[in-house]
Amino acid sequence: MKNLLLLALFIGVFSSNLWAQAPQAVCYQALAKDNQNNNILESTIGVRATIVSGGANGVSEWIEVHTPQTDQFGLFTIEIGQGNAVLGGVQSSFGDIEWGNGEYWLRIEFDPFNAGNYQLMGATKIISVPYALYAEGANTANTAIYANSAQTSDTALVALTTLGDDDSDPLNELQTLSFQNGELSILAPDGSLVGAPVPLGVSTGGSLDDSNTNELQNLVSQNGQLFLEDENSNTTGSGVAFDESNTNEIQTLAAQNGELVLQNEDGTTSGTGVAFDNSDTNELQTLSIDGNIISLSGGNSIELNSTDIPFTAPGSSFDLPQGIYGQYVVKGSGSFTVPADKTFWITAGGPVVKLKGLGVVPFVIHSTTPNMPVLPSGQIVQDCMCTGVLVDNSTMLEPLVINFIQDEFYTVPEGKVLFVKSGLANDEIGYLKVNNEPMEFLRSNFTRSTQIIAFPAGTLVEPIASNVGDLILTGFLIDEAF
Repeated sequence: MKNLLLLALFIGVFSSNLWAQAPQAVCYQALAKDNQNNNILESTIGVRATIVSGGANGVSEWIEVHTPQTDQFGLFTIEIGQGNAVLGGVQSSFGDIEWGNGEYWLRIEFDPFNAGNYQLMGATKIISVPYALYAEGANTANTAIYANSAQTSDTALVALTTLGDDDSDPLNELQTLSFQNGELSILAPDGSLVGAPVPLGVSTGGSLDDSNTNELQNLVSQNGQLFLEDENSNTTGSGVAFDESNTNEIQTLAAQNGELVLQNEDGTTSGTGVAFDNSDTNELQTLSIDGNIISLSGGNSIELNSTDIPFTAPGSSFDLPQGIYGQYVVKGSGSFTVPADKTFWITAGGPVVKLKGLGVVPFVIHSTTPNMPVLPSGQIVQDCMCTGVLVDNSTMLEPLVINFIQDEFYTVPEGKVLFVKSGLANDEIGYLKVNNEPMEFLRSNFTRSTQIIAFPAGTLVEPIASNVGDLILTGFLIDEAF
C-alpha cells in the first residue's frame, strides 16, 4: 500500500547574522497523508533524506534518516543535516558537501509506520537558499556586506544570493501555522495570510465560530413533556409527552375470587384474571414403584425398561446378565469387529475363537468351553463360526478382556465384582493364582454345566497358564450392589 506525502517545503539556513557560522542544517516541513488522503495525526513516522548531485538520479552525496512525530494536523518538521547518517553517501559529513560545485537535488523517502520500509516520494532541485552553506566559506563576505562600490567579490555575490531577497534577515521567510474560526491558515511574519485557508470541518449548525459550548444541550421537563434546552435555557425542537408519576406503572399480583389478577396502586385491576383454586395440596401426587412399574397417584403408570440393569432383563442369567433382548447375529469366517456401542455375547460356537490384537501373534486361540466369551466394543474376532447377541452398552455392566499376555496381574477395582466367563478350558486343569495362592478351576471330572467364577473387589488375579489361550480371560464387572 503506497502512502502519499504531500509536501509543503520550507528550506533555509538558520543563522543569527551573516557573520556567525551557519549551522549545517536545512529546515524541511511537510504534511503526512495516507493513500486515502487522510492526514497521519500524532504518529511517529520515518523520513530518509538524500542529497544528490548531478541530477535527480545522480550520485548520493549524503544520506540520513529522521523519525519525527506528526502533530494534531499531520505536520512534521526535520532539519536535514542533523539526522542520523546512513552508509551509502559519498561524503563523511553533511558539512563536507561542496554546495558551489554543480547542482544538487533533495530526494525524500517516506515510511508511514517507521518500520524501515521507505517509499520514494520524489526529488526536488535545490535552488539558492542552501547555498548559504557554501557562503560560509567566503573569504570576502564581510567586506561585501559593507561595500558601496564595485569592490564586491564573486564570493560575496554568492553570499547575497543565498538569502533569496537580497536582505540580511534570515528569519523573514519563516511562517506560522494558525487556527482561527474553524480554519487552518499559514501566516507570514507580519501576520498576513499566505495562500488560502483550509476549513477543518468544525461546524456549529452550518457556521464556524469560536464557541465550544453552544452545541451543548440539556434534557429538561416542562408541562409533562421532555425538551432539549440550549445554553441560554431556550428549548429546541418539539417535546415528547410523558407523565410525572413514577409509580402508576407499578402493579401487584393479587388473588380475587379464585383468580390471579394484576392490581394497580389504586386497588383497581387490569387485564383478565387467571382462574386458580385456593387449595395448596390438591396438586400434590405420590410416586410409587411395584417391581418394574412406576406409578403417579391420580395419574398414569409406566413400565420401566430394565435391560440396562444386570440380571433384571428378561432371559438374564450369569451367562447373559443383560438378557436376550438385542440384535441376533451369525458370524462365520472372516473378520468381525464388535460395534462401538455394543457388547457381543457369544451364545454358541466351536471349541475356540480367534481374538485379534491381544498379543504379538496375529490372533490368540481362545477356549469357548465350558462358557462362551463376552467381548466388548472394538474387539476383533477372526473366523468366529458362532452365533450371539449384540446388546446396547450398559452403564452398570462393563464387559472386560483381561490380557495376561501383556499384563502380569489384574486387581478387581473397588466397588466392583468380577465375573469370569471364559478362558479356562474344562478338559484340563485350569490354574489361576488368586490372592497369591494357586487355585484349580474347571477340572475335567467336574460337571460341564455353566460355571461362572466371581471375584469381589480387591481380588488379585495372576495366571498359571498351560497354553496361550489360557492367558486371556473374558468377563464383566458390575457394581457390588447387584
